[in-house]
Amino acid sequence: MNTLKYISTVAGALAIAGALTVFAITKWPEVRKALFWKDSIRVLSYVPNGSIVVANLGDGEVFFTDVSLSTALDSSTTISSLTSIRRHLGAGKTINHDFHMPHDVAFPTHPAVIKGELSTKEEIRLIVRRALDFQDSCLGVRIKGPSKIQKVRSSSGALTIPFRGELQYYSVKKGRSLVHKFEAMGEVYKSENPHCGGLKPNE
Repeated sequence: MNTLKYISTVAGALAIAGALTVFAITKWPEVRKALFWKDSIRVLSYVPNGSIVVANLGDGEVFFTDVSLSTALDSSTTISSLTSIRRHLGAGKTINHDFHMPHDVAFPTHPAVIKGELSTKEEIRLIVRRALDFQDSCLGVRIKGPSKIQKVRSSSGALTIPFRGELQYYSVKKGRSLVHKFEAMGEVYKSENPHCGGLKPNE
């Protein structure tokens, strides 16, 4: 009798333990969110004249406000741009937002400027300044987002410009503004228009 009672007690305890385990497994995501809420996003690609692709890796909905790029022309001059997004994105989802910036690649097939074509730092600085000036139709910048940085860095001697990017977004659940920082790389290109001449100031 005592043996049966013991077996019954053990079986009951195991059943309760099993039920608690199942409950803990099924409810843990909710408990974890309540205790350790996470807001996290990742920029998968960014092409200013085309689109930005962002994944929401966090626990809840976010609202994207703006994305910015900046680069230091020299120790005293920083050039930056700001583009509005204004889109919501649910948890576990990815967004591909299309937009257009007037100063990016108008002619993406045009050849890159090769750094070896320039002989002095001042010439390089002048070309970079011209490339970042949207009023200069002879030079421009092809900007590659995070997934293509390495490819741009390893291209055949092209003159490149490093950019810092910031994606501003808002946590709907927590009611707070957040910033996601990422890198981008710009490859300077030159127009094949014969009226543009050469790269040197006197050409």
